[in-house]
Amino acid sequence: MSRRRKRLTRTGTWLRLLLILASLVAIGLSLAISNTTGTFNPSAFFWTFIVSFLVLIVAFIILSRPSVKGRIGESKVNRVLKRLISKYGGYFVHDVIVKGDDGKTSQIDHIYICSRGVFVIETKNYAGRIYGSDNQKEWTQVLAYGNSKNKLYNPIMQNKTHIRRLNEALPKQLNMISVVVFVQGNIKYIDSENVYTLSGLKEVVEAHNADYPDSEVDAIARIIQSYKDNPVSTDKEHVTRIKEAKRGIENGICPRCGGELVLRVSRKDGNRFYGCSNYPNCTFKKPAR
Repeated sequence: MSRRRKRLTRTGTWLRLLLILASLVAIGLSLAISNTTGTFNPSAFFWTFIVSFLVLIVAFIILSRPSVKGRIGESKVNRVLKRLISKYGGYFVHDVIVKGDDGKTSQIDHIYICSRGVFVIETKNYAGRIYGSDNQKEWTQVLAYGNSKNKLYNPIMQNKTHIRRLNEALPKQLNMISVVVFVQGNIKYIDSENVYTLSGLKEVVEAHNADYPDSEVDAIARIIQSYKDNPVSTDKEHVTRIKEAKRGIENGICPRCGGELVLRVSRKDGNRFYGCSNYPNCTFKKPAR
């Protein structure tokens, strides 16, 4: 089955489940409202069902949008960081766009700066089971009891790129701590020591102590806040660059340096991959399918 057909099948399954759930909730509300006088009112039931059904459908669609789910996840991390600040001091900045030496941008969900270190936090609000490990480029999200599977880019690699570009944007290199937080706590099937639940975020901060003086914490926070206040790129421009990079990869162009992607075979395990023609100056690679 083609990817397009699989995608359409998954969409149809979720649409049916959504309609069934909205119908059941709307029926329950309609029955409750139409019987408020003690006598069933068919007209009240009908109109209550129609209105509540439509409202529920719109609400489900809005809440299921990736951008909305992402914002919900980030707000939960914000609350944890506020509690950490009350205990350890420091600052946190969210939704910062930085530009690296390669001219490309990274949008960082949260950066927490305190005496214990600089924590670069990537927030994920995925549902279902997530399978992946540090070295896998793509992880798998499993939904609907295994009937729906999606691929997602390894967030550890994603955050590693964020840290590299943030360090390139700062006056001096810092030993930053990478933290990937799965808001829904579904990390059971992820083989990595850099992935945490919301409660784990507190634990990882407590486990580090860089012993930065207050003056250095203030200086780092001011620089990072300046990128927030004076963005090098808008959200729309950042998303456009990501899409352009993906199109370039599909056309055999390295997203880092613009070199040609060449089919190669790994000496270690014999797997095929596409590597940049400018290796070793550029080490970008992607698995061959």
